[in-house]
Amino acid sequence: MKADMERRGFLVGIGALALVPGLASAAQGQARPVPEGAFRLERVLTRGLADGKSIVVTRHWGVAFEKTGPGALRITGKQTFAHVDAPASLQAISRIEARRDESDLFPLDLDAQGLIVVADRQGPVAPLPDSVLAEAISYAKARSAGENVTASSRQFLADLSQRGLDWMTGLPRDLFYPAPRDRRAEREIVLADGMAGTVAMREHVQADTASGLMTRYYREATTKTETMSRTGSETWSLAREVL
Repeated sequence: MKADMERRGFLVGIGALALVPGLASAAQGQARPVPEGAFRLERVLTRGLADGKSIVVTRHWGVAFEKTGPGALRITGKQTFAHVDAPASLQAISRIEARRDESDLFPLDLDAQGLIVVADRQGPVAPLPDSVLAEAISYAKARSAGENVTASSRQFLADLSQRGLDWMTGLPRDLFYPAPRDRRAEREIVLADGMAGTVAMREHVQADTASGLMTRYYREATTKTETMSRTGSETWSLAREVL
C-alpha cells in the first residue's frame, strides 16, 4: 500500500496548504493533542462493472495514535475485518481478495500539519477533482488515437475508468486531518465514433469540529454514455471503538 502511494505520487500533488486544518496552530507552535483510545478505520471501495453490477470491498482496521515528536504523530494499526461482495462469476477472485491482509498499511507517520509522510512529498492534500479529470481525459485521448473509431472509443472509456479508479485507490495525504469540503467536476465528452457522454468526479470530506479528525472521506468517479454508465467510489470513515 505504501508503494502504491509512491507510484501514484502525481495524483496526490495538487492542493493548497491553506485548506489543511491545524496548519495555523502548527505555525504558531501549538502541538496537536494526541487522540486517545482505540479507533476503527473503515474503507469501502465500490467498482462498477460494464454489466451494471459492482464489486464492493469493505475493510476495517483497528488503529491508535501516538506522539513521535513536536506536533508529529504515528498511527499504528492492524486489519480486523475484510469482506467482498461481488457477482457469482467473480466469487473465486472475491475469496482471494477477502483473504488478503492489508495490515501493512501501517504504521503511518503524520507531520505537524497532520499529513501522511511519504518519500516524494509532492503535495499537501488529495488532488482537486477537476485536476484529476483534466489529466484523465488527456491521458485517455493520447492512448485512444487510431483509425478504428470503435476500438478507439472503447480504449478511451477503459482508460478514463481506470484513471478514476487510480484516483480513488491512492491514499490521500490529508486522510486523517482533512479540510471539510464538497468539490465536484463534470465534463462532456465526444468519443471517436461520435457518441457523446459525460465524466464526473466528486470529493466530499467531513471532519470532527472538535478534534479535526476525519469522520468521512468520500470520492466518486462516474462515466456515462448513451449505452453505458459506470461508477466507482471510495468511502473512508474513522470512529472511536465502542468497548
